[in-house]
Amino acid sequence: MKRYLLSSILLLLFAGAMLAQIKMPLSFEQLLNDAQLSFNKPTENKYKTLRPTKNSIFNYDFSIKAKRGDLEIRYAIKKINKKQSELIFPHILSMNTASHIASNHSDAEVVVQHVSNEDLKTIFKADWAAVFYFSPKHQFSKKRNCKMLSLYKESVGLVYVFFLFNKTSIDLDNQFYTLNFES
Repeated sequence: MKRYLLSSILLLLFAGAMLAQIKMPLSFEQLLNDAQLSFNKPTENKYKTLRPTKNSIFNYDFSIKAKRGDLEIRYAIKKINKKQSELIFPHILSMNTASHIASNHSDAEVVVQHVSNEDLKTIFKADWAAVFYFSPKHQFSKKRNCKMLSLYKESVGLVYVFFLFNKTSIDLDNQFYTLNFES
């Protein structure tokens, strides 16, 4: 009886863990592969996949939402080849993207913070990175706050990760490193 009960409990735990896994569409997996990116699935909280919704502000490729708390994370990946790389200025494109998504209210601000050289080279394996903080337009998200991570690797890709939330939580910091270039 004990063995049966223990087996049943283990089976339920395993099934729960399998259901909690993030299911990525093949199109997003292909984008990750093409842009030489690694996606580190969140382990601290359970997340569910959301279908990207088209909007007039900025489209994205993949989205997940925490089952506990209000954090939503959206990913947009732009593959860049060597020829395009000569025309790309990631700091300008990223500021334009943040300004386009940010609220137009008269008291709205966009704050930019550069990523440390250590994180840039060892964790993200990028040539340039910055974090932008702002309140998004309601057409992009109903959340009050956005922390946008922008990563760029020459001749490879430009990536935007949008952390959307109403209240800050530990998940915001825990999920900051979910995406990085492979080399």
